Amino acid sequence: MFSIFRYLFTVLALLGCSANLWAEAALYSSEQQLQDQSTQQMGSATRRALSEVLVRVSGSRDLLSRQDIRMALATSDRYLQQFSFAGFIEGDQGQRLQNFVFKFDRLSVEELLQSAGLPIWPANRPPVLVWYVIEDGHGRRFLNPEEDPGVVAALVTSFQERGLQLQFPLFDLKDSSLVEITDLLRLDRSSIARGGMRYDSSTILAGRLSQLSNGSWVSDSLYILGGQSYAIPAGDGELVSLADDLADFAAVKMSAEYALEVSEESADGLQ
Repeated sequence: MFSIFRYLFTVLALLGCSANLWAEAALYSSEQQLQDQSTQQMGSATRRALSEVLVRVSGSRDLLSRQDIRMALATSDRYLQQFSFAGFIEGDQGQRLQNFVFKFDRLSVEELLQSAGLPIWPANRPPVLVWYVIEDGHGRRFLNPEEDPGVVAALVTSFQERGLQLQFPLFDLKDSSLVEITDLLRLDRSSIARGGMRYDSSTILAGRLSQLSNGSWVSDSLYILGGQSYAIPAGDGELVSLADDLADFAAVKMSAEYALEVSEESADGLQ
């Protein structure tokens, strides 16, 4: 079940809100659900929250395996600016969980990344235009928020956790003249890029998402960034895992393009 914050961020993402609004609301914050407010629960939640923030700001999950970052996570409360109770929610197993928002100090997080020699990805990030065909027991159709809210929610959540917004086509007559279902099945780069031009988007994720009879999902995707195109290795498995893989691929490519290698001389200017 999505929490209030996740629902709000999903709505904002689907409406194509500005990157500045996203940065204000979520880049250095994380929502965590706790069974109680014990020291152990709060400590674990703070570490998870800081991990999410570091991934968003750097653009890569690989940093979580580094020894220096692990040491910082062990003292994650040092980077915490504030936390607040955001109400109760129902967990996946029907249990009643306490929802908390953890907000971290931006300068402290950036100093941690700088000291570790890691890039800092500014909050002003272009949205990713998502143009997919869904294949399941009901046939083929364009993925859109109205007909496939569960799939869209999984994608939006995975990309949000990496600090990225998603944008979806209007699927009107003009769209249908630019990109057809067969174009996506063939991963036709020229047609997909032409569709992106309508939305002034140079960052596009497109292709096919197929649900198999056993409930698992398979993807066949093309990612376009700044004129370069990348075939994403076909993945299969649970929908959430598949969405995470797609979000990871996009985040790594985008952070390599936009993240700043911060030196001591440039750190003050960046802050």
